[in-house]
Amino acid sequence: MEFHVAANGGRFETGTVVRTVPSGLTIADFTPDDLPKTVSGLTGGQDYELVFQFSVSGGCGAGGDATSEEITVLYSSDMVALDLGLVESTASTANFTVTDRVGSSAVSNFQASCDPDMESDRPVCESAEYESNVVASATGWLQMSELESGVAYVVTIDSATVDGAANTEITNSVLTFCTKPDAPVVEFARVDSTSMQINIHQDSGNFERVVATFEPSLPRETFMASELPKTVTGLTSGQDYEVTVRLQVGFNMDCGEQRTVSSASSISTYEPDRYANVNLAVTDYQEDKVTISVAAADAPAAISDIDADCFSEVDRDCNENADIRTDSAVDPSVVVIDGLQSGTIYEMTIESSLFGNIPPKKLHYQTITACTTPLMITGEMDIYKQDDSTMIIDIKDDAGNFDATVVTFTPPEDVSQVLINRNQMPFELNINTTIDYSMSFEFFVGVDPPHCQGDQNISSLQPMVYEFRSSATKLAAKAVIFLLSAIAWIVAL
Repeated sequence: MEFHVAANGGRFETGTVVRTVPSGLTIADFTPDDLPKTVSGLTGGQDYELVFQFSVSGGCGAGGDATSEEITVLYSSDMVALDLGLVESTASTANFTVTDRVGSSAVSNFQASCDPDMESDRPVCESAEYESNVVASATGWLQMSELESGVAYVVTIDSATVDGAANTEITNSVLTFCTKPDAPVVEFARVDSTSMQINIHQDSGNFERVVATFEPSLPRETFMASELPKTVTGLTSGQDYEVTVRLQVGFNMDCGEQRTVSSASSISTYEPDRYANVNLAVTDYQEDKVTISVAAADAPAAISDIDADCFSEVDRDCNENADIRTDSAVDPSVVVIDGLQSGTIYEMTIESSLFGNIPPKKLHYQTITACTTPLMITGEMDIYKQDDSTMIIDIKDDAGNFDATVVTFTPPEDVSQVLINRNQMPFELNINTTIDYSMSFEFFVGVDPPHCQGDQNISSLQPMVYEFRSSATKLAAKAVIFLLSAIAWIVAL
């Protein structure tokens, strides 16, 4: 509000508001130059009494300063302050009470609006619908519907009928609240015999946090939506669990006095399909196939119905091209994956059925890294002298799959052995090229992670020998290589 002192009110030097009714307003002393004076901090719809005193200093006889009697002024507010109170919110509706904060006015016919209180461009308020009481009463009500679940809203009373007067100016009628998240659609995935993953289906709507409890008893899991899917450990192998999940909001978003809001609970059963543990081991590897044994880890049992999938960054069509087979007559617990590329790292996923337990157990998918042996490379290599102290070794991209090669020199003049990674080709080697060498190449796969079975690397079955001539130019070196390749092919026949 704002007040002024009329010109015919007499002269004064200092004005003071001695007290206010109701109390609580702090108004500094003022001079005529400060007028009109603005007073803030009033409660909307509240009437006030302000008690003034005015004074002048000096020149008033023996008494010096002079102060007027107290003067009481009444201020009547033209606005009505309505309080919104949240009664209940669901996933799509909210119910409120509306009362006159100061007096006992009869209120009805509210016009309201809302905004989403979150960083989002979604028009979540455009479809909102409003209903309110038509007959005026001391406590009105307002209902909002067609809301979005798991969202923070700010609702405002824009106008109302108060004591029969429509479109009364309203103040302080704003409330923040959240709708409940929808009941979650829970999904489970098995990790191993004592662990599982919990995920919430994308159709479950908006939420910020997940609370999960378990029966039989496990520690309660509480985690944010950003942590999904969540791995839960400590399960008993083969045990079914009843999992109760609730979704919550009110952590990053503001839910007002509600603080946090939870969804209805969703109760689901995790059934581990009576999985059992198995041990996998690569028992043989060759240039085009690997052999993997499958053995029950937790009890003696028969293995059958073995199946396998393979994946490789190099051989992406391995599932279509590979021949996956078992020989139930010889050994049903061994799977052979044939038709693979040489010198390649594969991820082999094995599934099989395990009998010998009642009821039968089904093995979970288990993965093992397996490598095939690099082939001996011929004909796709350039080795020549660049000058009397430099040799160039260049193995072509289509020479076969390998990670690195170890080259051994005879005689060991300047260098006896060197390791060359595939990505270093062409490789420039400082060595005396004025003499002849016999060079032995051994090729490796699994040198860098991921390693082959047992955290190791594997090498070609036999080294490839190349005879370096000190007189060899680049062109002459190619001719020698192809000649050696032809000789190797004839010997093989």
